[in-house]
Amino acid sequence: MAVRLGPLELQHAMGVGTNCWGEEDADANGVLKAALDAGVEFFDTAEVYKNSEPVVGRAVQADGRSAIIATKYFPLPWHFNLESNLLAHLDESLRKLGKDQVDLFYIHMPVSLRSLETQAAALAKAAQLGKCRAVGVSNFSEQEMRKMHAALAAHGVPLAANQVEFSLLRRVPETGGLLKACRELGVACVAWCALGDGRICAQPEKRASLPLPVRVCAERVENVAQRLGRSPQQVALNWCMCKGTIPLAGTTKQKNMAGNAGAVGWRLSDDDIAELDAVALDDAGTFATKGVLGKVLEKVGQHG
Repeated sequence: MAVRLGPLELQHAMGVGTNCWGEEDADANGVLKAALDAGVEFFDTAEVYKNSEPVVGRAVQADGRSAIIATKYFPLPWHFNLESNLLAHLDESLRKLGKDQVDLFYIHMPVSLRSLETQAAALAKAAQLGKCRAVGVSNFSEQEMRKMHAALAAHGVPLAANQVEFSLLRRVPETGGLLKACRELGVACVAWCALGDGRICAQPEKRASLPLPVRVCAERVENVAQRLGRSPQQVALNWCMCKGTIPLAGTTKQKNMAGNAGAVGWRLSDDDIAELDAVALDDAGTFATKGVLGKVLEKVGQHG
């Protein structure tokens, strides 16, 4: 079933995270083929995903089929001339992707020292110059998203998407009102870490080390999956889609992508959703539990 992402139309409400495609053992060509074969055409990358952008670009060019590509700009605090830096970084991303225009261009995190109005003006400029078809934000709170939506509207540019962490192990975007705000504003919610950093689908022998609430959730997902003749990954991703989000199924292996793509083309019943909701967690997310934000900031510290 087709869904809208700003001016973009996706065949299915699912995308592919490519943050690990730069790894030596990643089968980017195979993953892209399996995704496109299943009608999953949305691929998400970022300038701070090591070597991901050129790998994505080469894979798309080698396959030859149409793909919808999103990338992100990380607004480092010392980027005081935000518009100049954003456009320069976007030009470099386009060069790596081998494209003249990217489909969706995000501000990666709300870490800039410049105002949201200044950030909106820079994003709008990128759209007005034809360097991107749509603009979005990533990891923005409801309040930040609302301010960015209004600031972009002043330039005649819609906010297409907000990409946030959302899964059965981090349901707070729903319980906290962010998903409702996205629907109100017409902003697509793209869900990263939709499989809970792999914890939702952990093998039984690895579950013993998980906190009890996480283990209970993973076991319930497996039970539902067995009853439906699906995989836990497919159930977890479909739950995200049933909530109105576009989950990113990241993998580096063609076989895994083919399996993940089995999440599209069907829908959990209301009873199944309620059963999973009962064990879903708000959770602090990977930024808090794994120190991801600190690692990302360290990673980009040498990225001018």
